[in-house]
Parts: sequence; structure tokens; C-alpha cells
Amino acid sequence: MSIATIGPAKYDFQDFVCIKFALDFYKFEHATLIVEGEGAEDAEISADIDGTRIVYEIQVKGSEEHFGLPLLAECLSHFPAHEATHFFLERLVNDPNRFAVMVMSGRANDSLQKFIPRGNWGGKEHSTIYFTLQEAELLIDAMRSHAESLKGSDLKTERKKYLNDYLTGIDRKSLTAAFKRLIIIDGIKDTDLSEACRQILRSDFLVPDDLFDAQINGLRSVMKTGRSSQQNIMAEFIAKLQENPVESVRPRKYALRGDEDNYLGILKNQHALLLSGKPRVGKSSVARWIAASYQKQGYRVLRTQDADAAERFLLDPVSSHRLVLIDDPLGGAHPTN
Repeated sequence: MSIATIGPAKYDFQDFVCIKFALDFYKFEHATLIVEGEGAEDAEISADIDGTRIVYEIQVKGSEEHFGLPLLAECLSHFPAHEATHFFLERLVNDPNRFAVMVMSGRANDSLQKFIPRGNWGGKEHSTIYFTLQEAELLIDAMRSHAESLKGSDLKTERKKYLNDYLTGIDRKSLTAAFKRLIIIDGIKDTDLSEACRQILRSDFLVPDDLFDAQINGLRSVMKTGRSSQQNIMAEFIAKLQENPVESVRPRKYALRGDEDNYLGILKNQHALLLSGKPRVGKSSVARWIAASYQKQGYRVLRTQDADAAERFLLDPVSSHRLVLIDDPLGGAHPTN
């Protein structure tokens, strides 16, 4: 049975993929993001990486069905709307700085394993994989088979002819070279995207877990606007990320003392940590460094001198993780009323 993702659910999944890739690439110089741009795939991200302008065309498939060469051939045979030239594979082969990125909910079969990066893909080509001329012929045959299915309109007839003519004349070595920039990311579910985005939002923007859904919904609204405009929305995406900044409690120019891991272990195991000692030996700085490490784990952190405020914060009936840094609650280093 085919479990396809259609309608609003399709766009929700596609938007989530776009959010994940935008979070991966927003830091690069002159990064852009276009959703369903004219003549492109579901999304296009470009950025200056190591002095070269790199383009990533992203195609998203939400079907959970296992897939192989026939679906890959269909995806790479995709033409821009109302056109019968410049299909996906053609753009990939012609531009050595362009990547084709397939994000699939289904699992790829053995014939496509070479195209799947090991571990987290970092935007690079397959550097250690050797693609053969036989593999190029297999893809060409699969694309010819797909071309035979193009019937029923003048446009499909034109596309069929163009595909067959292109595949007849394509240089097989150029095709195997393009394979290094053909990336398949399979078995992707909403839960995978959610966890990946959560980790980035925690580490880069200190977004606490109880604000994660609201942040993602805000980023989804940017994607929907981008789909309508078909313009670069990376600036709007970054602005939405920075809309409600969370202040880090990490002290500036902090020098590690060597005891931090021990303190973190005590806090993890006992859920409380008391640092005491003479004034101005760095207790507050150590405590802030520890609290900041929890901010990057999705904790909402309160820094206060008021024990009552700390108690209210911790007893607030919410589902998020919380941590309180009570700095000098007895007033030893600060004037009291």
C-alpha cells in the first residue's frame, strides 16, 4: 500500500524540511532560501561556501513507501512548470556547483545506497564513493522507462522527446561526476525533523523547549509566505529567529577551571548544587557557566537573588525543564533592605 502525503500535510512536511535546511545553512555568507521558486524544485538554498557559490535544489517526497531507481528517475526527470527543457538532472549535470537533494520519508532500496550520506550530511559531495559507468547506464534506462509514461498532452510529448534526446547524447562520465552531488536523505519523519531543529534552536538561539512549538509555527508562517512570493526569504527567516531573543547567562571571557564537569555531574545526579566560598573567587561565574550549559539543553533559566521567586518559578505547573540560579540569596555580596 502506498502511504502518500498529500494536501495540507504534504506542505506541512515540506515546510518542516525547508526549516531544517534553512537552520543548517543560515550562517553561511549570502545564504538565500526560495520555496517553490520559478523553474526550481520544492526549495532552493544557495550560499557562498569556501569561496564558491553553491546551490542546493531540494525535492521532498512524503510517501513512506520503499523506493528505488524508478522513483529516482521520475524525480530527476522533473521539468519546470509548463516547460519542456532544463529538467532536474540536466541542471545538475550542467552546473558543477549545484546539488540535487532528495528528502524522502520512505526507505531507499539497495540500488541507491551509494547516494545516501553516512551520518549527518554537511552539504558536501560524496568524496569517498566511486560511481561506475554501469550505474550511469542503469539510471539512464530507468529515465527512459519513465519517459515512455509521458503521454496525453502536447507538453508531455515534447518532454518525452527532449528526455530521450538528452539521454542519448549525455556524456556518461559527466553523469557519474554529477552523481557525487546527488544526495538522498531517506527515512525522514516529522519526529526526526523536530529533534534536529530542536537541537539547533537550543544551541544557536537558546530556545527553551516550552517555546519550541511556537518558534516552529512562526518559521512555518515564513515558509508559507515564501511559497506565495517565490522570492528569497532567508532574511525574514533569520528575523523570525531573532524576534524574541533569549539572553544567555554565560559569563564573558570565562576561563575553564577544570571542575566544571564535576559540578555538572553533581547537579545532574542530585538536582541541586551549592557553591560556597570567599567573596570574588568566581562562584557566580562558575554557576552562570553551568546554567548556560543547561540553556543549550532546552532549559528555561531564571537568575535571581530571591528565593521566593525561585520557588514560584520551579513550581509553576508547566511541562518544560527549568533551572534556577540563585546568586547570593543571603546578601553576602550585595546590599539588602
